[in-house]
Amino acid sequence: MSTPRFIFAKKDIRISDSVSVEKSDVGIIKSESEENTLVFFIRIWQNVDLNKNDFEIFDTQKTGDGFPQKICNICHKLLNTTEFARNQNAINNRPVRRPSCQECRKRLEGTNPTPKEKLNWPSFRAPLSEFFYKKNHPPV
Repeated sequence: MSTPRFIFAKKDIRISDSVSVEKSDVGIIKSESEENTLVFFIRIWQNVDLNKNDFEIFDTQKTGDGFPQKICNICHKLLNTTEFARNQNAINNRPVRRPSCQECRKRLEGTNPTPKEKLNWPSFRAPLSEFFYKKNHPPV
Protein backbone atom coordinates (compact mmCIF):
# COMPACT_ATOMS: atom_id res chain seq x y z
CA MET A 1 0.00 0.00 0.00
CA SER A 2 1.37 3.42 -0.94
CA THR A 3 1.89 6.27 1.50
CA PRO A 4 -1.11 8.65 1.57
CA ARG A 5 -0.55 12.04 -0.07
CA PHE A 6 -1.98 15.05 1.71
CA ILE A 7 -3.16 18.28 0.12
CA PHE A 8 -4.58 21.62 1.22
CA ALA A 9 -7.18 23.66 -0.65
CA LYS A 10 -5.81 26.86 -2.20
CA LYS A 11 -9.22 28.58 -2.20
CA ASP A 12 -12.83 28.21 -1.04
CA ILE A 13 -14.73 25.69 -3.19
CA ARG A 14 -18.51 25.41 -3.00
CA ILE A 15 -19.74 21.82 -3.26
CA SER A 16 -23.46 22.37 -2.63
CA ASP A 17 -25.73 24.86 -0.85
CA SER A 18 -24.79 23.41 2.54
CA VAL A 19 -21.25 22.07 2.01
CA SER A 20 -18.04 23.77 0.95
CA VAL A 21 -14.32 23.20 1.08
CA GLU A 22 -12.62 26.14 2.76
CA LYS A 23 -9.21 27.57 1.96
CA SER A 24 -6.47 25.60 3.80
CA ASP A 25 -8.70 22.53 4.43
CA VAL A 26 -6.56 19.38 4.53
CA GLY A 27 -7.46 16.34 2.47
CA ILE A 28 -6.07 12.98 1.34
CA ILE A 29 -5.75 12.09 -2.33
CA LYS A 30 -7.88 9.01 -3.11
CA SER A 31 -7.40 8.81 -6.91
CA GLU A 32 -6.14 10.90 -9.83
CA SER A 33 -6.85 11.38 -13.53
CA GLU A 34 -5.20 13.75 -16.01
CA GLU A 35 -7.39 16.73 -15.12
CA ASN A 36 -9.07 15.93 -11.81
CA THR A 37 -8.23 14.44 -8.44
CA LEU A 38 -10.59 12.78 -5.98
CA VAL A 39 -9.79 14.08 -2.48
CA PHE A 40 -11.23 13.05 0.88
CA PHE A 41 -11.55 16.19 3.03
CA ILE A 42 -11.33 15.49 6.75
CA ARG A 43 -13.29 18.53 8.01
CA ILE A 44 -16.40 17.81 5.91
CA TRP A 45 -15.83 14.01 5.89
CA GLN A 46 -16.57 13.83 2.19
CA ASN A 47 -14.91 12.96 -1.14
CA VAL A 48 -14.64 15.88 -3.55
CA ASP A 49 -13.53 15.87 -7.20
CA LEU A 50 -11.09 18.77 -7.67
CA ASN A 51 -9.27 20.45 -10.51
CA LYS A 52 -5.48 20.15 -10.09
CA ASN A 53 -5.21 23.96 -9.76
CA ASP A 54 -7.44 23.98 -6.66
CA PHE A 55 -4.98 22.34 -4.26
CA GLU A 56 -1.34 21.86 -3.37
CA ILE A 57 0.37 18.69 -2.10
CA PHE A 58 2.40 19.00 1.10
CA ASP A 59 4.52 16.76 3.33
CA THR A 60 2.88 16.18 6.73
CA GLN A 61 6.31 15.31 8.16
CA LYS A 62 7.26 18.96 7.64
CA THR A 63 4.44 20.42 9.75
CA GLY A 64 4.15 21.01 13.48
CA ASP A 65 5.82 23.03 16.21
CA GLY A 66 9.28 23.02 14.64
CA PHE A 67 8.02 24.15 11.21
CA PRO A 68 6.31 27.24 9.75
CA GLN A 69 2.95 25.42 9.38
CA LYS A 70 0.84 23.12 11.52
CA ILE A 71 -2.50 21.26 11.12
CA CYS A 72 -5.28 22.09 13.59
CA ASN A 73 -6.70 18.99 15.28
CA ILE A 74 -10.24 20.44 15.26
CA CYS A 75 -10.80 22.29 11.95
CA HIS A 76 -8.17 20.25 10.04
CA LYS A 77 -6.68 23.25 8.26
CA LEU A 78 -3.03 23.82 7.42
CA LEU A 79 -2.22 27.13 9.15
CA ASN A 80 0.82 29.19 10.10
CA THR A 81 2.25 27.90 13.38
CA THR A 82 1.86 31.41 14.84
CA GLU A 83 -1.95 30.90 14.70
CA PHE A 84 -1.62 28.36 17.55
CA ALA A 85 -1.28 29.63 21.14
CA ARG A 86 1.92 28.82 23.03
CA ASN A 87 1.36 26.13 25.61
CA GLN A 88 4.72 25.41 27.25
CA ASN A 89 8.42 25.02 26.52
CA ALA A 90 10.14 21.79 25.54
CA ILE A 91 13.79 20.84 25.98
CA ASN A 92 16.21 23.69 25.14
CA ASN A 93 13.41 26.23 25.68
CA ARG A 94 11.76 25.36 22.33
CA PRO A 95 8.15 26.64 22.34
CA VAL A 96 5.39 24.04 22.16
CA ARG A 97 2.05 25.22 20.81
CA ARG A 98 -1.46 23.95 21.44
CA PRO A 99 -2.81 21.35 18.97
CA SER A 100 -5.85 23.49 18.05
CA CYS A 101 -5.69 26.92 16.43
CA GLN A 102 -6.74 30.05 18.30
CA GLU A 103 -10.06 30.32 16.41
CA CYS A 104 -11.06 26.77 17.33
CA ARG A 105 -9.99 27.32 20.95
CA LYS A 106 -12.29 30.35 21.14
CA ARG A 107 -15.23 28.21 20.01
CA LEU A 108 -14.16 25.37 22.30
CA GLU A 109 -13.65 27.44 25.44
CA GLY A 110 -15.97 30.37 24.75
CA THR A 111 -14.95 33.95 25.37
CA ASN A 112 -14.41 35.63 28.68
CA PRO A 113 -16.85 38.44 29.49
CA THR A 114 -15.36 41.89 29.91
CA PRO A 115 -15.43 43.54 33.35
CA LYS A 116 -18.09 45.93 32.02
CA GLU A 117 -20.31 42.97 31.02
CA LYS A 118 -19.84 41.39 34.44
CA LEU A 119 -21.18 44.54 36.12
CA ASN A 120 -24.56 43.95 34.42
CA TRP A 121 -24.89 40.40 35.75
CA PRO A 122 -27.48 39.91 38.49
CA SER A 123 -25.99 39.18 41.88
CA PHE A 124 -26.32 35.57 42.89
CA ARG A 125 -25.89 33.87 46.22
CA ALA A 126 -25.87 30.08 46.37
CA PRO A 127 -28.58 28.54 48.62
CA LEU A 128 -26.07 27.12 51.11
CA SER A 129 -24.25 30.42 51.46
CA GLU A 130 -27.64 32.09 52.08
CA PHE A 131 -28.33 29.58 54.89
CA PHE A 132 -24.95 30.21 56.55
CA TYR A 133 -25.29 33.96 56.07
CA LYS A 134 -28.66 34.03 57.88
CA LYS A 135 -27.36 31.73 60.62
CA ASN A 136 -24.34 33.94 61.32
CA HIS A 137 -26.14 37.26 60.77
CA PRO A 138 -29.48 37.21 62.62
CA PRO A 139 -31.99 39.95 61.74
CA VAL A 140 -31.64 43.13 63.77
